[in-house]
Amino acid sequence: MTRHDPDDLWREFPRTAVEFEERFASEEDCRAFWIRARWGDEPACARCEGTSIWWIRDDTAFECAECGHQTSLTSGTILQKMRKPLKMWFRAVFEISTHRTGISAKDLQRIMGFGSYKTAWSWLHKLRAALLREDGEPLGPFVQMDEALVGGKGGRTRNSSSSPQKLMGESASPTPTI
Repeated sequence: MTRHDPDDLWREFPRTAVEFEERFASEEDCRAFWIRARWGDEPACARCEGTSIWWIRDDTAFECAECGHQTSLTSGTILQKMRKPLKMWFRAVFEISTHRTGISAKDLQRIMGFGSYKTAWSWLHKLRAALLREDGEPLGPFVQMDEALVGGKGGRTRNSSSSPQKLMGESASPTPTI
């Protein structure tokens, strides 16, 4: 059983709506991606880690041929006991991760067509919690956030003591316009 780096999967995740629709055109496409993310292309039994399995329940669960244990594709994940299709969850992840300024539960409700705000709010919070990486590396010395560079060399630059007017090419005492 090969494990993939989680970052590799995120790099492969669609960045545009067109890419999303091509990549996840069907529920089977979503299941294949989910299996790859969870088990590295080959599902394994949660009890004995055997890879000899057969599919049951419309390919949403499998049974181990070695020990007979049944495992759902989503068991042990944030999607456990969810009744919505994987494609809908993937679409929500896509919407949350592609909005540059974030997304509100109200916007998610409108985009996904949820009947209630409560459903959109719980999905949004569940997915945001799953996107956190506790074991993630700290950000490097240079970080670009929304077109701003943060970090770099310490200390002052030669223009750091200049007034904002001088930096913008204006005179130090601006004359009021009438």
